[in-house]
Formats: sequence, structure tokens, C-alpha cells
Amino acid sequence: RVWMKTWPASQFTRAGYSYPGLGDVCRIWPKLRQGFGRLVLAGEAVAEKWSFMAGAVESGVRAASQVHLQRETANSLN
Repeated sequence: RVWMKTWPASQFTRAGYSYPGLGDVCRIWPKLRQGFGRLVLAGEAVAEKWSFMAGAVESGVRAASQVHLQRETANSLN
């Protein structure tokens, strides 16, 4: 089964992309990659390969690893 999405037609993206301002990558990017408590961010905007599909995939794997580690830590405390 294949699921396809037309980004320009999506009400949530409208073919959106990230476009950081001067200095934002150095200032904000590490904080976004780190996450905020249980909130873990993924997507090309927080990827090492910024602004490409490969970055979105890379950040998804990283975020999944972060969530898994959070769950493992929580389970070990219970």
C-alpha cells in the first residue's frame, strides 16, 4: 500500500519549508534538536541535512531514538 501526499494542496503545509534567519541555525537549532521534555521535534528544519528529504528522514530516526530512550528511562524508574 502506498500513501502519497501533494504538499502544495495540504492545508497544513501549503508547500511550506524552513528558512532560518541570520544566526538562527547556530542559536536555535541545537535547542530544537534537543527537544523540550517529552516534546521531541522532527523534520527537515531540525535535521543535520537541513532542507532536504534526507534530512526529514534523518531527523525522524533521531526523534524516534529520543522517544525510545525517554520511554526506556521512564520504564526503568517504575
